[in-house]
Amino acid sequence: MRNNPEEKMISEGLNIFIKSKDWSVRHEAARLGYGLDVLVNDESYDIRCEVAKHGYSLDKLVNDQNWHVRYEVANQAYGLDKLVNDPSWIVRQTVAQRGYGLEILINDPDWHVRYEVAKQRFGLSILINDENSEVRETSRILNKMLLMQ
Repeated sequence: MRNNPEEKMISEGLNIFIKSKDWSVRHEAARLGYGLDVLVNDESYDIRCEVAKHGYSLDKLVNDQNWHVRYEVANQAYGLDKLVNDPSWIVRQTVAQRGYGLEILINDPDWHVRYEVAKQRFGLSILINDENSEVRETSRILNKMLLMQ
């Protein structure tokens, strides 16, 4: 029905927003879910994050160079098998929040990730001896709670 003048006008109007030089206009278009097929390739990681929030083209965005985008992909619970080894501790922490790869992440070099593993009540008997006091204390408390049940 592309011959409909109203639809053509709407389509042309959306193209103006999607191709705008103004970051905030493109960001709003992505937030609303318009032009995701174009905006998935936007130069701004903020806009690609919005695309990921819609679950669009996650197979591409899981490999994005920016950790903010990969974080949003992990929030969609996509590509966790790859993201469990992500260079960004924030992405790995998000993977742990999803309960994925805990047997790997229990040995993560970053305490934030191990803390999230403890919050998932995984490996508490190991994490109770962690080098980080936050991880140790959380593990101790959760372990005590589990024993009281």
